[in-house]
Amino acid sequence: MTKRQTQAPKFLQHSKRQNQFSASKVYQGKQLTVRMTSPDTSKGVPVGGVPWLLHTGSIKVKQVTPITGNYLPAQFEVLGFSCRVSFTLQDVKGARGNSSIEITQLTCEHGVTSKLPLALFRSLGLKACTFSAYLVPPFFTYTSPDKTFRYQSGSAGAVEIMGSARLPALFANDLLNPEQDKEHKLKQVWDLYQRAPEGQKYATVAEGFGYPAGNRAGIEWAHKWVKLARKEFAPNTVRKTKQKRGRK
Repeated sequence: MTKRQTQAPKFLQHSKRQNQFSASKVYQGKQLTVRMTSPDTSKGVPVGGVPWLLHTGSIKVKQVTPITGNYLPAQFEVLGFSCRVSFTLQDVKGARGNSSIEITQLTCEHGVTSKLPLALFRSLGLKACTFSAYLVPPFFTYTSPDKTFRYQSGSAGAVEIMGSARLPALFANDLLNPEQDKEHKLKQVWDLYQRAPEGQKYATVAEGFGYPAGNRAGIEWAHKWVKLARKEFAPNTVRKTKQKRGRK
């Protein structure tokens, strides 16, 4: 069934930004800037045919939902370094099914050496290719009051990218350090869950890990990780819950 909306959704109320996708940091007393060169955003925000990685566990939404993501793979140039450097970032799948963001191609006019701050390049590159967007549900339609404009998404919905954005810190940690001790992440989840007030626990966990307020995908993610954290730090509550269900 087509979802009609009388008020213009937020992604139509705000113009798409053409700001530069870049990130900077002082390195050895000099300003180092990593700028995304591909995909090219100089004439607007590219969407068609450009691969990306969304910061959400699911893209099945029932309402227009704000999210962040990264253009990947993407190419970059380094400004302010002692030599001209360019590199490519890509989401690399590991042998155990895990993935990490890695530099897959690197060129330096003075030659590639161990002195290059690759970890810094990778971190700044990931920040530079971050965008803000809206997930649009399937068959979503909007027609302006004067009938001069109509928007409609297809059967798969849509991703409307608005422009560059700040990379949520916890997503950065997950993307750059996929092998981080899982127990540490579970402890963060469990601490947030325990401190949060009743009725807001899953929303608090989701927001604590960078999901926008009210994001349904974030709530789903929180349910999954709270379940894992409960098994790790409060296994007795898991057994009691199962016993109660068995008595019914």
